[in-house]
Amino acid sequence: MGLFHRLRRAASGEEEGPAAATAGGGSVAGPQTFAGLRRLMAEGADTTLQRAEIERVLVANGVPGSVAARSVASMVDGVALLEHGAWPELAPAPGCRLGGEPLLPAGASWPLDRTGRPLTFVAVLDLADLPPVSAPADGLAPADAPAPAASRTAPAASGTARPASGFAPTASGTVRPASGFAPTASGPALPASGVLLVFWDQAFADAPEIDFVDATRVFSVADPTGLESAGAPDGTQTFGPVALCPVRMPFPATDDGLGGDALPDGVPIDELRAALREEQGHRLLGVSHDIQGPVLDEVAYWLREGTAGTRSRYTEAELAGEGWALLAQVDETSGLVLGDAGALYLVLPRADLDAGRFDRVMGIMQC
Repeated sequence: MGLFHRLRRAASGEEEGPAAATAGGGSVAGPQTFAGLRRLMAEGADTTLQRAEIERVLVANGVPGSVAARSVASMVDGVALLEHGAWPELAPAPGCRLGGEPLLPAGASWPLDRTGRPLTFVAVLDLADLPPVSAPADGLAPADAPAPAASRTAPAASGTARPASGFAPTASGTVRPASGFAPTASGPALPASGVLLVFWDQAFADAPEIDFVDATRVFSVADPTGLESAGAPDGTQTFGPVALCPVRMPFPATDDGLGGDALPDGVPIDELRAALREEQGHRLLGVSHDIQGPVLDEVAYWLREGTAGTRSRYTEAELAGEGWALLAQVDETSGLVLGDAGALYLVLPRADLDAGRFDRVMGIMQC
């Protein structure tokens, strides 16, 4: 949180709208923060408004308008699972937390890996507590450019709206769209109700082979009244509880278009990315924040590393890494150790997400 708070303190004029960029096109004199985005998220504002605020901050810090617009247009909606301790202004969702008292479906046994080692209870997610959101459509590519001015208010194919133009400040200091939006494609949504229980093997490296499917168990329970408290077996790692506040927000694409020669000298892009990352927390759907490269590119490798029994559960295309999607990302937090400040990425075949099926989820760790 240090970087974010340093930026917040430095941005004493954040309510006054964007400052003018320097004549040379570099970053502004007073660094901007995402305090306006945080306010919008806390208010439950639509993601179109959140995108507008992100674009405003990028431009205020010297990112060329066309580059900022393309970057924001490529963002993908998901659900930020914000830790209540870091967001005290939000009420925690009663059915969403990391760790704490373990739950199991009625009559179910504690999940074990193939060596008989008990898995760690990671999370409970009551889907009824989540804002509605869809996964990105398979193969969705970032837009090449904002829509031409003449077409910005024209209707287009149905889908999730994204900014297609500039934005105007409101009296509150946040921003609203200055004109229309061009929608992007969207994919399947999570079921509107039911509970997901997530278990994962923190000691996966001790197994004879690293099999991230065998190390993962996600129970889907249609009726929350069918859950039972369960005592963790002896030796099982426990942590939490960490209360969560689910908020819909846009996540930057894997290639956010803000690198290389896209920016003039002096733009503090690393600081801006880090400050935005501070607002995102854990997540459902959207786009992963990868520590060591795109996690979906690792699917085929980890399936090859797993057991023959695991591989027999997937189609040839799935084994090749085709048609997979991000279900959730859980970052290391108090009591939950994931390597060295790592993250757990829960991925599954898109066909399973379409069908509301969660018995073939693979939990990949990066650190």
